Amino acid sequence: MRQKKQLMAIVLIGQQGCGKGTQARLLAEKYKLKHIEVGNLLRQIAKEKNSLGKKVDQLINKEGKMIPRDLVIQVIDRAISKATKNEGLILDGTTRRQVEIAPLEKILSKYSYSISYIFYLKISKAITISRLGKRRVCQQCGRSFIAGVDITLQQKKCSFCGGQIIRRIDDRPMAIRQRLAIYQTKTQPVIKYYQQQKKLIEINGKQPIKKVFRDIVQYLDDYYKK
Repeated sequence: MRQKKQLMAIVLIGQQGCGKGTQARLLAEKYKLKHIEVGNLLRQIAKEKNSLGKKVDQLINKEGKMIPRDLVIQVIDRAISKATKNEGLILDGTTRRQVEIAPLEKILSKYSYSISYIFYLKISKAITISRLGKRRVCQQCGRSFIAGVDITLQQKKCSFCGGQIIRRIDDRPMAIRQRLAIYQTKTQPVIKYYQQQKKLIEINGKQPIKKVFRDIVQYLDDYYKK
């Protein structure tokens, strides 16, 4: 376990629909961490009416492909630079491929951060397909919901902020299949790498949200007790 002289950075990794975003928000609230959700940052860029926005929109929303590594790293760098002094980080949506590992660690070191925990929220392909098919998000605050579980099938307004609840473009059937294929070829090697480094903590992601949260918190509580 590393010493606390460097700031803490937590990485959440796992298949689409494993609940990374939900757990990241809960952890950020509990431990006062800066939540860096790479996918959301890229989706914001995709809305921009410029050449970069159009390119990102084409890749993630229309083709279901991964964004070039250098752009991902640039987005993460910019987000970390805005963190409050002595504020820990929780990274959601990186690293998704091995070529991101070294650049990410370099950026974290630049801002005096070190990866303290890497939590792998493990679920099956069948659960991914089921969850993404029912997933809805608030267009305003970014919260995720499962239709028929967290919200009714007819609900259109977010109960937290009143924003519009929508289905993400990349949660549609064809995009889901493309994203799963990319996950198997690109992200699974990252998981294997961290396992070999003995840095990965596997969490059963198919459990209820509260149980997944408790399983993660038990590790972080130990850290904060030091």
